[in-house]
Amino acid sequence: MEFFKTLTLTEIKACLAVLPRHDSDMEMIPIDQALHRVTSRDCHASYAIPMFNRSTVDGYAIKSVETIGSTDSIPSFFTLVGEVRMGEISKNSIAEGEAIYVPTGGMIPEGADAMVMIEYAEKIDDETLLIYKPSPPGAHISYRGDDVDEGDVIVSKSKKITPYDMGLLAGAGYKEVPVFKRLKVAVISTGDEIVDVSDPIEIGKIRDVNGYALLGRLKELGCEVVMKVLVKDQFELLQSTVKEALDRADLVLLSGGSSVGTRDFTSNVITSFEKSELLTHGIAIKPGKPTIIGKVGEKHIVGLPGHPASALIIFNTIVMPLILAYEGRVYKPFTVKAVLTENVHAAAGKDTFQMVHLTPSSDGWVCDPIYAKSGMMTLLSNASGYIHMTNEEEGKRAGSIVDVALLQEVQA
Repeated sequence: MEFFKTLTLTEIKACLAVLPRHDSDMEMIPIDQALHRVTSRDCHASYAIPMFNRSTVDGYAIKSVETIGSTDSIPSFFTLVGEVRMGEISKNSIAEGEAIYVPTGGMIPEGADAMVMIEYAEKIDDETLLIYKPSPPGAHISYRGDDVDEGDVIVSKSKKITPYDMGLLAGAGYKEVPVFKRLKVAVISTGDEIVDVSDPIEIGKIRDVNGYALLGRLKELGCEVVMKVLVKDQFELLQSTVKEALDRADLVLLSGGSSVGTRDFTSNVITSFEKSELLTHGIAIKPGKPTIIGKVGEKHIVGLPGHPASALIIFNTIVMPLILAYEGRVYKPFTVKAVLTENVHAAAGKDTFQMVHLTPSSDGWVCDPIYAKSGMMTLLSNASGYIHMTNEEEGKRAGSIVDVALLQEVQA
């Protein structure tokens, strides 16, 4: 098969426009199920947090001006006139020379403008308090709205919800959280030689490595995998499977059907549907050139290379940004600075992704290039991350500082 419409990485990313999600793509879910889901709108605080002026220490509420000059040898004298109980509204107020005990989190009584920590105070009797240290105005007080004011955006739209967001949302009274529905994805592995992990293996057959690696990456991103199937190299069978996938999923991934050969039906299958468009049959990228991308209506179909490393690189550089775009997010790989240990050459005219292994040093990180054939899954499982060289670069020199995009957690 002849390659056509080969685009650069920049060109193909520009083609992958995603329509805004509709109300039907959003749902309300209980807050205890919100972890790692993505908000579909801004979440506002309906009231201030904290709702009242509260103490951040165990101690005594006083008028700050009356502690000026307080020392261990010349303490200030106060009259204790009560205490504030946790969870209760403070009904007391203090006048000159008076103090009220307030526990951490308790409401500051009217008339007080500072707290004195209990460590710097001493009760002489039930009514007499000595204070040994000055307390400036506002000391140890969290004022109403210090954390969040009424109407503030506490979690913005298209934010992946963290445990800390859950705590903030709970504090603002969100029993349910507005989120995007999980993107539905179909994964289709193609090839007469592919067998599932549960099937017997024979000489000439290979396990479905790509299907399970893609399944894991999709689950990491919060997608719902509605189909994961193996399909033989038969046009009608692949066409009917893709039709079912388009009916059930928002995005279709095919693995193994994008190599050059007489059995490459992927592009023909895409163009066999009404309202279809083939965006590219090949990308100027290494590894991953034999990648097919098309659309049927507004749904994308991505034909990934059969080699595992190539397939996962294309997933990380093209499919993952596409998935995030459905939720209004922009993909920004997390990178660390590292010193390259040897020269690395880029493929002429192609965006090149070089796998590297990171090692800590006394001055930071160093990275060693990892070389293996793109059919070897160990290339990715052993790599800490990769260096991206654009199609205009010739390579990187040993000793240069490079940005390494992480593929997995790195132990220091």
